[in-house]
Parts: sequence; C-alpha cells; structure tokens
Amino acid sequence: MTKRRKLRSSIWKEFEPIYEGNLIVQAKCNHCLEIFSANRESGRSSCRRHVKTCKERIRMNQMVGNMTSLSPDARALQNWKFDQEVSRNAMVNFIVLQELPYSLVEHEPFQKFIATLNPLFTIVSRTTVAEDVIRSYEKRKLAIRKVIKNSDSRVSLTADLWTSSQNLGYLCITCHFVDNDWKLQKRIITFSLVASPHDGVTLFNSLLKSLQDWHLENRLFSITLDNAKNNKKMVDLLRINFSERLLLLGNEDLMHMRCGCHVLNLVLQDGFKFFDVETDHIRESVKYIRSSQARKQRFEEIVVQVGITSEKLPSFDSALEYRTAFAALHSQDPGYINVPSAHDWKMAKFLCDMFKPFYDATNVISGSLYPTANHYFHVLWTVKEKLEKEVSNKNQSVSVMVVKMKEKFQKYWDISLLQIYVPVVLDPRFKFSFMAFRLDAGFGDKGPTYTAKVKAAVKKLFSAYSSEAPVTFSGSQPRENDETLDEDDPWAD
Repeated sequence: MTKRRKLRSSIWKEFEPIYEGNLIVQAKCNHCLEIFSANRESGRSSCRRHVKTCKERIRMNQMVGNMTSLSPDARALQNWKFDQEVSRNAMVNFIVLQELPYSLVEHEPFQKFIATLNPLFTIVSRTTVAEDVIRSYEKRKLAIRKVIKNSDSRVSLTADLWTSSQNLGYLCITCHFVDNDWKLQKRIITFSLVASPHDGVTLFNSLLKSLQDWHLENRLFSITLDNAKNNKKMVDLLRINFSERLLLLGNEDLMHMRCGCHVLNLVLQDGFKFFDVETDHIRESVKYIRSSQARKQRFEEIVVQVGITSEKLPSFDSALEYRTAFAALHSQDPGYINVPSAHDWKMAKFLCDMFKPFYDATNVISGSLYPTANHYFHVLWTVKEKLEKEVSNKNQSVSVMVVKMKEKFQKYWDISLLQIYVPVVLDPRFKFSFMAFRLDAGFGDKGPTYTAKVKAAVKKLFSAYSSEAPVTFSGSQPRENDETLDEDDPWAD
C-alpha cells in the first residue's frame, strides 16, 4: 500500500489536504474553508490562484499586520495559524476558570464578540461545551493519576464539607504528596455531592469511594479534618476498615490530624466571648461610619485632618489605628454616641497583643505551598507560653478567660501530641534531645511519659517504612513515562 508522502509544498500552509486512502484528492482553504480539486490530474494551480484572491486570507493578514506593528515582539505573530481545536479548548478553560455557565456560548453578545476576534471560529453549543469539559476533566485526571502513581511517597489528605448556594453539601478531598523532584504537590481529587445526613457513616463511604477510585488505600498516611464529631466518627470507621485489611502504617494515632487552624479559632472564640462588652463600642463605631455614604465621606475627611495615612475605611480588626479619628468624629458628630472609652481602647490593645501569637501560628500552619508539620510545635509552643503567662494576669476577667482558653488548648495538645512532636524528632536541627528537653521543661513530671510515647511512635514508624524500603540503595533507576504537572492546569488546586 502506498504511504502518505510528507507534504513539502508551501501551499499546504494555506490548505488542509483531503485524502482518499493515501492519495490527496482535494484541498480545503484554512481561511474561507472552500474546497478545491487537488489530485494529480488537475494539479494544484487552482489552489495557488485562490491564495492570491482569498478575501478571508487577505483580511486576516491585514489584521495580523496591524497587530504586528503594535507588538514589541513581531516575530511571535508572523507564523500564527488558526486552529479551531486549540481555540475551542482555550474557550472551555476560560469558562471553567471563571466559573461561567455553559449557556454563555449561546448568548448573542458573546457570539458577536468572538466573531470580531476571529470570524473563522465556530461557536459550539452549551451541550458540546459540557462534553468538552468532561473530556478535559478526564484528561487532566488521568495526568494527575499518573503523577501520583509515579511518586514513591505516601499521600496525606485534607477533607472538608462545602455548602453551595443551593444548600447542597459537597465533600472536597485534597491529596498532598511529594513528587520525584522532592517538591510538595497538592491536587483536589474529589469534589462530590454528599447525600444527607452528613454523619460519620456517610462521610466514610464517600471518602472510601474516593480512595478506591484513585487506588490510594494502600498509600494513605494521614488525613486532616476539622474538629467535628462526624469527622471523628468517619476516621474511626476508616481506622477499623484499614486495620482489618492491614493497611495502616506504623502508629495508627498518626492517621488522624486535627486541623490546627480550626482548633486555634475555637480557642479564640472562647476568648472573644469574655470581651464582647469591652469591644462592643468599637464594633458599633465601625458599623456607624459604614452605614451611609455621608458618614463614610465625613470620616474620610477627619482621617486626613488628624494625619492618618490610609486609603481604606477601618474594620473591627484595624480600628485601633483610627483611635484619634473616632475621637474627632465624636466632637463633630452629635449622632455618634458609641464612642469607645479609654478603657475600651486599652482592652483592645491588650487583645491585639494577647492574640498575636494565634495570628502568627495560623499564618504559618495554614501554608499549602511548603511543608508545615515541622513548624507546628514551634508556633504552638509560643501560643502555649502566652496563655501560661496571662493565666496570672492581675485583671480577674482576663485570668478567668485565659484559664478556659488554656483548658481547650491543652486538650488539643494532648490529643495531637504525636503529630506535634514526631516532626520535631525527624527535623535534623532538633531530634530527640530537643524534644525531650522541651517536654521536661513544659510538662514537669509528665515529660518523661510524653517522651517515651513519642519515642515509641517514631520507632514504630521507622520500622514500618523500613519494611517497605527496597533491599538495595545503590542508586535509583529513572522512571519511564515521567509526568509533570501543568502549572496552568485549571483542574489543579
């Protein structure tokens, strides 16, 4: 059978060949889509004549010429060629990234806009867009699946329930893993509708289904969740299921990680409850100036008068910076009656200082582009020291508040002891000696007990990984078909 010859003629830059078997019989213009005879008998003279007179080609060349004159890099536009498939994929990505409805493509203004950019582009229906989205999703999913499969590391998951504007519950599961270049990666692997009730059994079934779909049951190391009862029930069921099938790695207590940011927020909420009265006037002052356009403008004028340099109106978090402006507003506006007292501002300043370690800790452990486990101990220890210091505060109200906050914080510390300390031991800058020193200094008689518990967990974890390690370490062979994750992937988190 005759093989298709390589197209050498420059005419094929302007035309698309149409074959019968392996022989060219016709040619379709890339610009106006008109079809011409191009077999051996008739030749391609009609195609060459058409290139010189094709109105769409002439118009497009004029457009490119105008763009070239404005472009700092004219060479980027000289070899451009319209491709319906490329443009269609770009449109689908645009719709997905901007969370637009598929019906956008059927809106007349949008169609006119596209026609002004390139009349050659054929708008597809919303049904076709939906099919393209599913096809693109499956393609991206396959690429991510290959990357996770090619990675030697175990994976950790984070999961959370998300409620839509229609009050429908969705479970979002994110997979965190280290790729073969030792870079931390994270990708959403599941975003699925969860049937009611959202109890532990339902969440467990959804999570297990996701793990099975991605073939991650034998690679799961830990899962991080909010501190809720249904989440605890879900993890208990998962632990039982994995234990029966011998899928747990090392100490099973390391499997469930409570979300540190969520716990810190719960501790803070206990603190704020005690100071609602002291901060009420500040809160009402912020509401007052934001309640009308006239008050906003008046307050902005006062801010300039007192010499405060800020382009934003105050929020409750930043109200302390506008203390002099609120005082000036009180002297000029008789309707402003909830002016904060000196005691209110003093208490606000104390709260800012009191809660600063919580703010810093939340910023550190909420990071998603770098490993955070080895930072938990250090930032949480700062919070612990702050609470212990303020327990003996001379202000009785403050002391009572801090005692309650400390109790809740200590409860989290005890539950998450291994997750907090094991990463410290694995950090070559600190190791066992630092961990033992801190535990003895911070917990007194309980220190040795905690130290023994952490040491046992590390040894058990080491044994588990040792049993999975290859027999020889003389060098690693390059993996076949290595994949890379596209940074512009619209399906990536």
